[in-house]
Amino acid sequence: MLEDGEEPVGVRVLTYQSSRSINTILNALNEDEIWYLRESSFGIFV
Repeated sequence: MLEDGEEPVGVRVLTYQSSRSINTILNALNEDEIWYLRESSFGIFV
């Protein structure tokens, strides 16, 4: 839970959100960074 006024600013990825946010993030990364994510615990989303 966050206090009023302490909400994070920017793109947030939620489990019920479309993949548009994930695609925005992936489009900003280079090939090595994407490979790193694929090998991590976040690879399921890539």
